[in-house]
This record gives sequence, C-alpha cells and structure tokens, in this order.
Amino acid sequence: MERINLSEDGVLVIETGRQRLLLFVRNEEDLEQMLKVFTEKS
Repeated sequence: MERINLSEDGVLVIETGRQRLLLFVRNEEDLEQMLKVFTEKS
C-alpha cells in the first residue's frame, strides 16, 4: 500500500502501485472491521 485516504463522505481510498481500491464506509464499525482485516493480512 502506498497511500490510504478517508474522505469526509466516507470513501476509503487505498492506492497500491498498480490499482486504486474504493471502499464505501457506512459507519464507524465498518471502518474498524476493515482496519482489523488489513492489519491481520500485513
């Protein structure tokens, strides 16, 4: 991962060298769950 950004409207953008992932966060629990998944995988 090269860059991670969370916009005010709840879009989490994760950029890698080759692609950009857009994840739409509905609530704080979604964001916490995503963080848990990413930290387990790294």
